[in-house]
Amino acid sequence: MKNLFKLTNITKILICAFLFVLTVTPNSVFAVTNTKKVSAINGRVTVTFKYAVTTPKVTDFVVSQSINKGTAKTIKASKVTINSTKKIVTLTIPVVAKTSVIQSIVYKVSYKKDTVVSSPAISVAKVTVAKLGDIKGVVTWQYNTYVGTKPDTGAKIALIPVNEDNTKDNSLFSLLIQQIPQGENGIYTGKADGYGSYEIDNVPAGQYYMLMVSSNTTSDMTIDAGSQQILSSLFSAKDWTTMQLCLKLNKFLLQSVEVKQNATIIESNDFGNTYF
Repeated sequence: MKNLFKLTNITKILICAFLFVLTVTPNSVFAVTNTKKVSAINGRVTVTFKYAVTTPKVTDFVVSQSINKGTAKTIKASKVTINSTKKIVTLTIPVVAKTSVIQSIVYKVSYKKDTVVSSPAISVAKVTVAKLGDIKGVVTWQYNTYVGTKPDTGAKIALIPVNEDNTKDNSLFSLLIQQIPQGENGIYTGKADGYGSYEIDNVPAGQYYMLMVSSNTTSDMTIDAGSQQILSSLFSAKDWTTMQLCLKLNKFLLQSVEVKQNATIIESNDFGNTYF
């Protein structure tokens, strides 16, 4: 009976060799592959599993990223979420910034040393370079017959797109004739300095209405019909009501201008004598 359990030297060697292989061989060789597929959008990778997984952690995943078939680099997920079926996990990953060229990106994901699965390539569009131009000029007024021309320091200049959406909120602009932040809702503004000079840079090329409001001359408290028709169509009824208070107090100029790419247009005006 004892001989039945007696191991030969060869058997012992084979057992030791088998145990050694188990020790040094990655678990993935013997594990059943659970990862079914990987998909991605910029900033997010979704992993679909064959079988439900329990409370996955960010550290359970190894994610690599290859851009334009370049060398893959490991990236870190910042967040992991799982859906109700426990089979779909979403990883939040760093967003790839746009550049001057289209970028093709492939992600590879491994879960707990499971088989590495690649996502289909996704594309990140190239950045669109805006066509920009500038506008500048000098705004003046007439102090009196003896002193003559003076800079209209503080005069406000605004560029309003001819197709401005009157459903947008421009309550601050209609009150101040100043857009904060610059360019919001497509409106760009400037102010005349101590010499009456103004300059508005980096304005997208296109057609605008230029609204220039004097700081030193008062008006006769009226708004001409043409200006009223144009401005009331560009702003909401509420914003237009607010804007009228400013335009009735000070002289203003409203005219069409075209901002051209890589060019500076000159638009100056003298408001003449103050009404009051």
